[in-house]
Amino acid sequence: MNNNVVAIILTFLSFFLIFLDVEASKLVLFLIVCLLSSLIIMNSNKLKEKKRVFEKEAEEIRKKLEEKNVNSVEKEATVEDKYKEKIRELECSKDSLERMIRETKRDLERKTQQFEEKIEELEQFSSIFVDRENKMIELKNRIKELENNK
Repeated sequence: MNNNVVAIILTFLSFFLIFLDVEASKLVLFLIVCLLSSLIIMNSNKLKEKKRVFEKEAEEIRKKLEEKNVNSVEKEATVEDKYKEKIRELECSKDSLERMIRETKRDLERKTQQFEEKIEELEQFSSIFVDRENKMIELKNRIKELENNK
């Protein structure tokens, strides 16, 4: 995880240095997207590693069964059933991994949309307050002008 965090921080700093005039809210959104992407990648890598270990164990079990050289048809059927069961378990694990990846991507897209909506809302508030301040300055100047004309 440390390498991913360092990579995200360096990416963020590079983005910040290149685009100095970018609004802070967009920089924060960029950082959040980087962090969420990193989490997805890390979880995906962990799941792939678990799948690899599970497949390795299944392969080892298959090899052990082959080494015993089962003679009876009944024992061969049992071995085959176990092998098929392991394959079904692997397929279920694969399906589960794919489902988790889809859900994580969906969550990331939803969160990104929420952040974009919040940024838009903040930009609108900022515009309203800036317009208000400009109007206040204009009114103060007008008051001074009227006082000077007395």
